[in-house]
Amino acid sequence: MSSEDRRIITLPVTWETARRLKDRSVSLHLKTTKEVSSDDFHEIDRLLGGGAGANGWFVFIDNNSTEIDVATLNVPKENAPVERGAKTPSQRLRAVLYVRYQQLGSPGDDFEIWYRQEMDYVIGEYKALLEDRPS
Repeated sequence: MSSEDRRIITLPVTWETARRLKDRSVSLHLKTTKEVSSDDFHEIDRLLGGGAGANGWFVFIDNNSTEIDVATLNVPKENAPVERGAKTPSQRLRAVLYVRYQQLGSPGDDFEIWYRQEMDYVIGEYKALLEDRPS
């Protein structure tokens, strides 16, 4: 998405709280200081894709700031990083293996043992694909 295609909404807000989360990110709570029209609310809903989880850049300009040149705001041109709470690739793989374990009727008594055996199998398969390296 180019910077010309970015969707922006501007609302007057009170920044009520900020709290640190376990992953060291920050949760912000903002509240509009005026009624939000149906059109503005529709735009908020559109930006959020009908639910929580939209990613983008947040810019807050304090009312006490003087002579801000909006054109010189340092908003990055690239997309904002994806939510920090998203699963890592290894967490996703483990979750998929757990579903497969359940689909197989939970073979054995312990998922951890089965998981390690499956991971050893996957590692072995990839090792077999590696080219011989000179010693």
